[in-house]
Amino acid sequence: MRSHARTAWMAIVVLAWCAGSIASLAVPSSVSAAPSEAEILDAIETVRADPNISPERKVRTLKWLDADEPEPRERNGWMEWLGGLFQWIGSATRLILWLGIALLLGLLGLFLKRIIGDSRYSRTAPPPHTPTHVQEMDIRPESLPEEIGAAALQLWDRNDHRAALALLYRGLLSRLVHAHGVPILQSTTEADCLSLAVPRLNADVAQYTTLLVRIWQLAVYGAREPDAHQARTLCIGFDKSFPRVAAQPSGARS
Repeated sequence: MRSHARTAWMAIVVLAWCAGSIASLAVPSSVSAAPSEAEILDAIETVRADPNISPERKVRTLKWLDADEPEPRERNGWMEWLGGLFQWIGSATRLILWLGIALLLGLLGLFLKRIIGDSRYSRTAPPPHTPTHVQEMDIRPESLPEEIGAAALQLWDRNDHRAALALLYRGLLSRLVHAHGVPILQSTTEADCLSLAVPRLNADVAQYTTLLVRIWQLAVYGAREPDAHQARTLCIGFDKSFPRVAAQPSGARS
């Protein structure tokens, strides 16, 4: 299109020049003089400015926007500041999230540590409310003699066999509760006592405890007292298996 316009423009210029030459020949010099060079240049500029015959023309056309080409947009200063603010908030939110997770993990660790510590303590500590009596038997340390085995042996030698065996069994219950933390209750029976105590005692003490409870059951429920040798062995072995503990107020924890 540009080449055709240029050709037309050149043709018009040539025709204008020819017309001027012919006119100069046909008209006498006295009537009209030939155009000057300045006039010719003005005529050429006038022709070039005409949009219909100008060799260059501006044409507006529609164009598809490339998907990969970013859409031009103007960004003001406040929009850039707002974008930076959102980026800072996003970074701060991630930091707060990680700090919250670390705090929760720390609290969980403290909670588990407390639970484990409480479970370990409950294995050795006596019940929260230590009983003062079991089956109407007073098991408070202050209600018992300092040397239970020796006192029971004196009762046996005075032929007070039932009192001697009862003293040994009372002392056994008291030592199991206050010295070994066995969770014995006021309603605990002899069988319950063995099932609760034996897993918490070493082999020798567990064997002595089992023998004492069995002899006590035979004497109370079966009216079968042990012989003198067996009774003396129980009395002498008590203070070795269950040493004396300090007296405590009733209901206190050891």
